[in-house]
Amino acid sequence: MINKTVHRTTVMRRKRGICLPRDQYIESKYLISTIQQQTLIKYINQCTKHGIPPTVEIVRNMAEEICQKRPGKNWFPRFLKRWSDTLDSSFLGAIDRSRQCVDDYNKYKLYFDKVATVTRK
Repeated sequence: MINKTVHRTTVMRRKRGICLPRDQYIESKYLISTIQQQTLIKYINQCTKHGIPPTVEIVRNMAEEICQKRPGKNWFPRFLKRWSDTLDSSFLGAIDRSRQCVDDYNKYKLYFDKVATVTRK
């Protein structure tokens, strides 16, 4: 068994609210809270389930609306890595890359077929 002792000054600083426990400290550094991130993931999964997954830029805009601060350029990759097991699919990168290739009849047909399927329901 590992004997973990906490220094007396650390305990006093935590009691006074100067020092946070590690997990609370890490969460305080997130752009949006864990609960807000889980809500955002539920919305992303619902959109994906309906066949209309949001792009990276849409997710960034939603995060900005939540916290009133523009996420940095590395926010989304860290968010995706943190929640990759919870997201229903890895749609974002592939969708964005495919949107850069325009004028492909099959891609447009597939898109409008999905839209038609969703609107019929």
